[in-house]
Amino acid sequence: MRVNRIWIPAALVLLALTSGTGCLLFPQLKDKVVDLVTSGSVSSGFSTFGHTNVFSQTRTVNIRDSLDIRQVLDNAGIDVMDVKAITLGGVSYRITRAEPGRVITSGDVQIRRDGEVSFSPLVTSFTGSAGAVTGWITPPLDTAGVRRLNNLLGEILTELQDGAQANEVFDYTVNGVSTPAGDTDFDYELRITISIVGEVKTKWLE
Repeated sequence: MRVNRIWIPAALVLLALTSGTGCLLFPQLKDKVVDLVTSGSVSSGFSTFGHTNVFSQTRTVNIRDSLDIRQVLDNAGIDVMDVKAITLGGVSYRITRAEPGRVITSGDVQIRRDGEVSFSPLVTSFTGSAGAVTGWITPPLDTAGVRRLNNLLGEILTELQDGAQANEVFDYTVNGVSTPAGDTDFDYELRITISIVGEVKTKWLE
């Protein structure tokens, strides 16, 4: 006798949708709250033209002016009151205009809050070629600078959620030594990325 194989998968599906009592079970859409991670970044460009191979350059950044955090949240569909944390996501740099033969032999980035005197290390001992344009490069981070930035970002979250106003400004300085000795002529860009974790409601099939 020939068996119609078309009915075999259908029978298996029917069996999977029944309980031990033989009743049909129908999947239901239920609300579920999940964590969603999104990000935004702040970047600054630097030029070494007119500097010797030992240089130091400083930038002052207001995070709220440089990055529209509310817009980032809107794009991700996260309500600001449902944000759980804003933290440092990473730091990276890239060579945007090269100088043939130029090599960064040591470099670091230090950071401080507006109004503070001392700096904390954020990036330490990075090296690399400045002889060609590069993609984004991720150097190692120092916990002291990461902690300082995370404290600032935590205060910004408090302000966004109708808490106390935050000091949103920080300074960072980039120091470096390159070879060969003498005048330098290359451009680079530094990017600081922040990570935002928030809760969103979604539909879950059960």
